[in-house]
Amino acid sequence: MVLGGHSWGATSALAYAAWDFAGHPGFRDLAGLAVIDGGVLGAFDGTGAPAQGSPEEVRQRLAAIDGGAVFDMTLTGVGLGGRAESTQIWYQLAGWYARQDPGARSVLQPRLPDALRPSFPVSNAALLGLLVDAGFGWPNDISVHSGHIAESADSSGVRGWVDAGITPISRVTEAYAGPVPGVWEWYWPARLSVDLDVADVYADTGLARSLDLRLIHATEIDVPLYAFGTATRRARSWRRPARWRPTPVCRTESTNRTAA
Repeated sequence: MVLGGHSWGATSALAYAAWDFAGHPGFRDLAGLAVIDGGVLGAFDGTGAPAQGSPEEVRQRLAAIDGGAVFDMTLTGVGLGGRAESTQIWYQLAGWYARQDPGARSVLQPRLPDALRPSFPVSNAALLGLLVDAGFGWPNDISVHSGHIAESADSSGVRGWVDAGITPISRVTEAYAGPVPGVWEWYWPARLSVDLDVADVYADTGLARSLDLRLIHATEIDVPLYAFGTATRRARSWRRPARWRPTPVCRTESTNRTAA
C-alpha cells in the first residue's frame, strides 16, 4: 500500500510512517509514501502560516482548548462569519447554487459582507469563481486557476463567469456543492492542529511525547517517497531529516494551482 495525503493529510501520512505501533514501525506496512502540498520539516513555511509548535505556543493553545476553544478557527479569517463552520457553509452554498443554476443572478451576493460583495450583479457561477479563483487573492487555502468574471453583463444585467484557466468552474462546483466530495470539513479539532504542528519537527522530542505522539521511527524510514508541490503552498525544496532514508522517486514542483 502507498499512503499519501494533501496538506495536513501529507503530514498525517508521514506521521503514520514514523509512528510506533506497540513496537511496530508504521512504515513497515507501506510500499511507499506520497505527499502533496504538505509534509513536515517546514513544509508550510512558504504559506505565511508556519507551524506553531514551540513549547510556549503549545501551552497557550492547549490552555485555549481547555477553556472551550475546541475548534480551529483559521478559516474565519476569510471574513464570512465568526463561527467555526461559517466559511465552510458559505462556500458549500456558493457551490450548490452555481451547480443548480450557474448563469442565474447570484442568490448569495446580497448577503455577502460588504468587503467581499462585488459592486455589480454577478451570476451564481461568477460568485463562486470570485471566492475560489487565485486571481482575486482572498485568504482561501484552496484556490484554483479557473478564469474571470465577464467584462460585460448579459441582457439581464448580470455578469457571468468566463472559463479561461486550467480548471473549469463547472468542475469546481462539483467539489464545493457537496456533500460528497466535500472540499472542507465543517469542523476541525484545534487539538489536531496542535498535534500536527508539533509533528512538523519529525522527531521523538519530549514535547511530542508529552502529547502522546509516537514519532519514534522517523530516522529509519526506507520506503519510496513521491512529493508534489504547487504554487498553492509556494513549494519549497524537499528536505529530509538526518538519517532518514526514503528513496525520493520523484519530486515535482508546479506553478499552477488547481483543486480538481
